[in-house]
Amino acid sequence: MNDTAGLQIGSVIKYTVTGNDSEGRFEIQRRYKEFLALQEALNERWPGCYVPAIPEKQLFGDKEDGFVEERRQLLERFLRECSKYEFIIESQEFKIFSRQNGEVNEVLEKMPRQSPSQILDKYRLCFPKIMEEQPSDMARYRERINIFSGFLSKCQ
Repeated sequence: MNDTAGLQIGSVIKYTVTGNDSEGRFEIQRRYKEFLALQEALNERWPGCYVPAIPEKQLFGDKEDGFVEERRQLLERFLRECSKYEFIIESQEFKIFSRQNGEVNEVLEKMPRQSPSQILDKYRLCFPKIMEEQPSDMARYRERINIFSGFLSKCQ
């Protein structure tokens, strides 16, 4: 669904990101630090949800052709993994990354913190199956949690 291609602009390596979401096709150029900011924003704003990994930052040799190609492939894998999860692709964080012009790392880093109730509301919208559980199932889950919690307290 999403794809990347690396190119050097001056002393900066940018990766062309293309893909589709509910708003249609997008194509934009992003630096590594913007991918990193996206991943960090997703991890912070979607606690407990799976967020794919990106390659680690490299301080030296990051402009060599072999390295740029390897990083491009790993960033492409990151985007392909993200595309498997609608909650990521349709998230505010990903929309900023894929649709906003200019560098977005600062925008992503400065997104407001969410309260637990805001996170819960967002999860209710994105994961409606969670709310479809039968009350008897929820009671059974609570009982299992309480039993396990009691077991853990005895182990200490």
